[in-house]
Amino acid sequence: MTTHLHCEKEGLVTRALANGAFDGDDGLVTHACSCPVCSEVVLVSRFLKAETPTAAPQLPDAGILWWRAQLDLKRNAVARATRAVRVVRSLAYAAAAAAIAWILFETLQPGALNSSVAPYAASLIHLLANGSGELALFGGVLAFLTVLLGSMYILWAEN
Repeated sequence: MTTHLHCEKEGLVTRALANGAFDGDDGLVTHACSCPVCSEVVLVSRFLKAETPTAAPQLPDAGILWWRAQLDLKRNAVARATRAVRVVRSLAYAAAAAAIAWILFETLQPGALNSSVAPYAASLIHLLANGSGELALFGGVLAFLTVLLGSMYILWAEN
C-alpha cells in the first residue's frame, strides 16, 4: 500500500539499487514506474551513482614524495648558499658599469672632471711607477679590508 510519504517496497527498491539488481527485477521496475515514492528513490539513486567517482584517487608513492621533499630542501639550501655570490656579482656588474660610464664620460668630455680627478690619477700613476713599498702597503690594506668585510659577512650570515 502506498501513501504520499512512504511505500512498503521502498526498502526493497533501495536495496536492489544499492546491489545493482534493480534492473533485473521486472516487478520492482514496474512498481517503481507506478509509485511516486519509489520512482523518486530510483531517480535520486541513479543521479548520485552518476555523480560519484568510480575509482579511488591514486596517491603517489611515499618514496617519491620523500625524494621530492629532499630535492626541494637541497634546492633551497643551494639557493641560500649562493645568494651572497649573486649579490656580490650584481654589485661587481654595477661597479663595472659605473667605471665604464665614468671612463666614457671622461673620454668624451676631457675638461669636465679633469680638475677633480687629475690629482688622484697622478698619485695613482706615481704609486704604480715609483713606489713598490707604497704599493705593497696599499695592497696589504686592501687585502685586510677585504678579509675584514668577508668575515663580517660570514658572521652576519650565521646569525
